[in-house]
Amino acid sequence: DNFTAILVMVLPIARATYQAFNTYATRAEERELHIAELQKLQDQISALYEATIKSLALAIDAKDQYTHQHIVRVQRYAIAIARHMNISGEDMQGITFGALLHDIGKLGIPEYVLLKPGRLTPDEFEKIKKHPQIGADILAHIEFPWPVIPVVKSHHERWDGKGYPDGLKREEIPLTARILAVADVYDAMTSSRSYRNAWPHDIVVEGIVKESGKHFDPVVVVAFQEVIRETIEAMKLEGWGPLALVDKPISGNDDNEQSAVKLIQIASSEIWARSLFGFTPRSAITKSVDFDNNQMIGRNSLAMPSMMKEEL
Repeated sequence: DNFTAILVMVLPIARATYQAFNTYATRAEERELHIAELQKLQDQISALYEATIKSLALAIDAKDQYTHQHIVRVQRYAIAIARHMNISGEDMQGITFGALLHDIGKLGIPEYVLLKPGRLTPDEFEKIKKHPQIGADILAHIEFPWPVIPVVKSHHERWDGKGYPDGLKREEIPLTARILAVADVYDAMTSSRSYRNAWPHDIVVEGIVKESGKHFDPVVVVAFQEVIRETIEAMKLEGWGPLALVDKPISGNDDNEQSAVKLIQIASSEIWARSLFGFTPRSAITKSVDFDNNQMIGRNSLAMPSMMKEEL
């Protein structure tokens, strides 16, 4: 009788326990399936974002053919710097994809400004300075899962507060944008164009170091110095980058297209001079700029000062 009584008491408890465990196991399995489905959906969304970014990057390339690999090289340098600074997660993704899109604002610059063969007027240069903000506005309608827009908007800000579009300074500038600023300038100066050769790596590095604390974040510059040689050596083995034996710019199929592209590059060079040094050179093709005193130096001059210069 006692045994029967015990069974009567225990069996309902055991049954309830089993049912509760079975319900829990079923829900856990459903939860795992749900998580797996969410992860799959997240991967699909990420892939869609990446495809969108690459499509937009192709649009930038179509606008400026001679800098076809510019955004890819800038991405490579920026990622190397960021890894050395132990950046990871969303910020790393922001740099990875922000690098591909950092010049998308050029799509909103009037053709008559980009194609102008002569000196830019102050009003025209003000239009050029809007391209980071234009880029941010273009991308504002895309809900990126990573901080891409701050990279695009702020990569022309300067450590000393003299950049644009917002005149941010020091840590007010997103770290990702400070990293891209160094990568962007390095590639601009070490890349060949249709009308000039690339500047030597060592001279460009020297100039960037000289701008540390003025144009660039000193911490980023140190990281850049520590990784750039290894990075470009690896790129050389892959057949591209500033140390590659042959630089292969993409040219048009006809004279008119080549002429148009060349004019874009002339204007682009003038943009670099204005944005970096605050003045426009007399000739965007055959002159160089002394970082110290803005002295104009002929391209064929054999007397290369020790300080960095950017040929335009």
